Amino acid sequence: MAFFSANIVKVVHGGWLPLLVAATVATVMTTWARGRELVTARREKLEGPLTQFLDEIHGDAKILRVPGTAVFLHPNKTTCPLALRENVQFNRVVHDETYIVSTQAVNVPHVPDDERVVIDDLGDPYDHVLHITLRYGFSDPQDVPAGLQVARDEGIDLDLRTVTYFLSRITVHPSDRPGMGTLRKRLFGVLARNAADPTEYFSLPIGRTVVLGARINF
Repeated sequence: MAFFSANIVKVVHGGWLPLLVAATVATVMTTWARGRELVTARREKLEGPLTQFLDEIHGDAKILRVPGTAVFLHPNKTTCPLALRENVQFNRVVHDETYIVSTQAVNVPHVPDDERVVIDDLGDPYDHVLHITLRYGFSDPQDVPAGLQVARDEGIDLDLRTVTYFLSRITVHPSDRPGMGTLRKRLFGVLARNAADPTEYFSLPIGRTVVLGARINF
C-alpha cells in the first residue's frame, strides 16, 4: 500500500499513458477471446455432429460419389465441416476419398515427422472418410500439404497433386443476442475481418482451394 500510494500521484503526470495502453490491449484480448467463444458455439450448432451427418449421407442414392480426393480443414472430428455440409447440400456430391484434417499445436518447439500424424477412420460405416490430425510444435510452420505428405509416406493413399482443399469461411455479424456488448461485438467483427488468411497460413495451393462461406450472427 505504501508503494502504491507513493506512485499513484504519477498517474496525472504521464502515468496514465501506460495504463491506457494496458487497458486497450486487455480489452482487445478479452473481446477476441469472448467473441471466439460465442462464434464457436454458434458455428458448432450449425455444423452438427459429424457421425450423424455421415449416417444421413451413407447409402443415400441421391448423393453422387465423384472421382477425386477432397481435404476439408476443420478444427475437430466431433462436428461436421460447414464446407462439407454445404457441398453435399448444394452440389449433392461426395468425393471418392474424403479427408477431414485438423491441426493441433503442442507445447514443444518441434514435432518430429514420426509423431506428426494421427489417423482415425471414424468407424467402419464411414468408408472413404478419414480424419487426420497433424501435430505441430510452436516453432513449426503449419504447412498442411507437407503434413499430408508425411501421412502419405505412412501409407495413406493420397495423391497431393490432385487434392482439392475445402475451407469453411465464416462471416460474423453482430446481433442482439446476449453474451457481449454491442461495441465489443463491433470490435470483434473488425478483428475477425483482419484475421490471417487460412489459405496462406496453412500453405494451401490457391488454384486448388475452394472456400465455402457461412454467415453467423452472434
